[in-house]
Amino acid sequence: MFPKICVIAASLLFTCAVTASPLTPRFSTECCANFGSSNDPSVMALLGVLGVPIPDPPTFVGISCSSYDGTTPCNGFIFGCNDVYGGGLIAVGCGGLPN
Repeated sequence: MFPKICVIAASLLFTCAVTASPLTPRFSTECCANFGSSNDPSVMALLGVLGVPIPDPPTFVGISCSSYDGTTPCNGFIFGCNDVYGGGLIAVGCGGLPN
C-alpha cells in the first residue's frame, strides 16, 4: 500500500512541475517624468490630442515615460502601466512601484 501511495504522489508532483508556466507581468514598468489622474482636465486634453481613450474608472497616467528595467536610476516616478502610447509620451493604467 505504501509504495502505491508514493508512486501516485510522485506522479502528481511530476505533473505539477511539468505543467507550471513562468509568470509574466501584466504591465510594463515605466520611468515617468510626471504623472496625473486621467480625470484631470489637462491630462484629459493631452489624452484627447493623442487619440488615447480616456480610461473609466479614472486611473493614474504617466507622462513622458521610458521603459525601465531597474539597471539605471530613474529620476522620475516608477510605475507599472497597462498601456503605453506615443513611444512613451503617455502611459495609462499606472500604479506606483517602489523605487
